Amino acid sequence: DADATLRVRIVDYVTDVAAHSSNDTGRVSAQGMTLVVEATLVSRDGAVLMDRRRFSDKEIAFAPNMGELREARAQDMPMVTREIARRIKDATVNVW
Repeated sequence: DADATLRVRIVDYVTDVAAHSSNDTGRVSAQGMTLVVEATLVSRDGAVLMDRRRFSDKEIAFAPNMGELREARAQDMPMVTREIARRIKDATVNVW
């Protein structure tokens, strides 16, 4: 049996316009992506060590056209999730 169980739940995923093309203001050239999760850490005996603590990260994806912007967002997602995982790890080690 594990000494504790960590549950992480995605609670929000938001994209927003970070910049428009200088040639065409209707065209997005950069888009922000924010991911928010909640983490709960429960010890083997049922004690809640961390209760629904929120963690988030935001990255800005840049691209000259929408097709490339989708690809840039997909490439940025691992950076966002890695940063959130690092923050959760640090918080978990601190409360344990």
